[in-house]
Order: sequence, then C-alpha cells, then structure tokens
Amino acid sequence: LPLTLEYGAAVAYTSLGYFVSDPSRGKVHRFNEIPDNVTSAFSFAGTITKGNNFGRTIVKNKDILIVSQPDPFGDLSQIFVCPGVL
Repeated sequence: LPLTLEYGAAVAYTSLGYFVSDPSRGKVHRFNEIPDNVTSAFSFAGTITKGNNFGRTIVKNKDILIVSQPDPFGDLSQIFVCPGVL
C-alpha cells in the first residue's frame, strides 16, 4: 500500500483483524494476523473507502466499531457504525 503522512492515524483491533486508517486518502485498511509471506506477520484483507478524512478516529467497544469522517467546515461530519464487530 502506498503510505501517506497520516497512515496509521487511528488503529483498532477486533476478532476480524487490525483496522488501520489513512484519513488523507479516506481509507481504512484491514489486516489479518496470517502471514502472507516470510517477511510479514500480517496479510492484507481489504479496504473501506469513503470521503476525505474518513478514519480520522476509530473507537471500539465490545460489540461495535465506530469510524469518524469529520468535515473541516463542520457541516457534513459523519460517523460510520459497524455493529457485531468483536
């Protein structure tokens, strides 16, 4: 994955793997703890892409994962709720 200065701005771990954000690109990547080769302890599992700033903050409790997408002007800020994530 090409990295930006904000890659890893927010990170969360669930039973589905690690979620790592890159808000400058509006992406949250998921990685599993299954090696994909001899040099990496993780394998890439997918990307969720939304608008700019998506993934600025990731918070998690026992049952849900919440990902923010703040709007710098405050008018169109959003949160995304992922229920059932353990």
